[in-house]
Amino acid sequence: MSIAHHLHLATPESPNEIAGRASSILGELTRPGGLTTADGLLGDGVRTDRGLWVGVAAPEPERWDPVLDRLGVAASVKVSFRPDREQDLGRQDDDMITLVGALLARLDCDAVLRYHYEIVLMLRRDGELVLDDYQSRWTPERLACVKQPFTWGYHRL
Repeated sequence: MSIAHHLHLATPESPNEIAGRASSILGELTRPGGLTTADGLLGDGVRTDRGLWVGVAAPEPERWDPVLDRLGVAASVKVSFRPDREQDLGRQDDDMITLVGALLARLDCDAVLRYHYEIVLMLRRDGELVLDDYQSRWTPERLACVKQPFTWGYHRL
């Protein structure tokens, strides 16, 4: 099974608008001339120089949606991340947190960043941000990408 992270956004913006925002942020994480267009993110996805694959889509309807049912976040856009296991996973996580932090700084919406469908790494609800309390995953560089006050907490799906 592959490693996967998903950022669920409860935003009035469309997947295309979120892809546009993400493409400009990703432009800083990819080599010059790399594919960082909104169309690329909405299509086959793009890779950062460190190997992290990123794609944007509308969430697929599920019979039971734990992000909504357990956390109260009605996501309208999903940003997915899949690291390349042949590359440095920590550096790819750095890219993911950089993108997520930059998106959250530009958006005023509820959001959930989850790992492997069950671990909530980041939850922003009603303007309050909670980071997973497994604090060793939050290096000083990653915390620097978080641009709003936060608390430590624990959420499972």
